[in-house]
Amino acid sequence: MTSVVIVGGGPAGLSCALALQSALKHYPLQSLALTVIDAGRSDLLQAELWNAPEISLGTKGSEIIDTLYHQLTSSQIKIVHDRVAKLDFIGEASFRLVCESGAEFFADYVVLAMGYKEFKLESTPALAMRNHPNTAKPRPCLALDDSQRVAPHLYAAGLIAGTHSMFASVCGSGTEAACYLLSDLLGSPTHVHDVPHQRSE
Repeated sequence: MTSVVIVGGGPAGLSCALALQSALKHYPLQSLALTVIDAGRSDLLQAELWNAPEISLGTKGSEIIDTLYHQLTSSQIKIVHDRVAKLDFIGEASFRLVCESGAEFFADYVVLAMGYKEFKLESTPALAMRNHPNTAKPRPCLALDDSQRVAPHLYAAGLIAGTHSMFASVCGSGTEAACYLLSDLLGSPTHVHDVPHQRSE
C-alpha cells in the first residue's frame, strides 16, 4: 500500500486531493491510500471571493471549503481534523507525521499545503526555507525544485510553496503538486484530464 498524506485542508491541499482522487479513476492506483490532515485554519475561511473563475461573485470562502470537501467522495481518501506538529524523515523516502492530538501517520509521499501563517512544523531534519517571493510582507516559504519538491517524495503547494495568495493561484499550485507526485509515483510525466466516457468505474 502506497500512502500519501496532504497536510492542509485549504484550497491548495483540497485541489491536490481532488486531482489525486481523479487519478484513482484513470490509473492502476487501487493500492494508493490518501489522507488529508486539516487543522481548520485556512485563510479562505475568512475570505469573500469576487475575482475567481466560475465562482459566483461574493461567495464566502467557507462555502467553497465545504464544496471542495463534498467533492472528495472516494473511499480511498481519509479526512482527519488535527494539526500536524512534527514531520520526521524515517527513511530515504518515508515519513512519520505526529499531530497535536498525539496521533501518528506514516507516509510514502507528503504534500505540505498549509499556509505560511500556519507553518509551525517541527521537522527532522530541518526543511530549507527562503523568503516568500510573492508577498508584500516578509513571509517564509519552502525552498523547492522545479517540480515543487522539497525533498524526495516531499512536495509543497499553495502559499508555503511561494504562490500568490489568490484562490485560483493556490488551487493551481495544489493541482500541480498532485501531477508532480503522480509523475514520480508512476515513473513518467503524468497529468489527469477528465474526459467523458474515459474514466474507469
